[in-house]
Amino acid sequence: VINMDAFANDKKLMGLIAMYLFHKLFFEAKEHNKPFFLFIDETKDYIMHPIMFAYIANALAQARKIN
Repeated sequence: VINMDAFANDKKLMGLIAMYLFHKLFFEAKEHNKPFFLFIDETKDYIMHPIMFAYIANALAQARKIN
């Protein structure tokens, strides 16, 4: 569990964190060939953030291809 509230106002940091989290999530899913579940609390706030929205949209499109 990662509380993203502390980073919400820092767009550069938010982008870097999003990039790492989604990279790690997909890497682990591919490496272990296991399905995964991603829950994003307060999703509305994150999809309003342009960088997070891009990563979330990409994750939704790519996740089904993994498993």
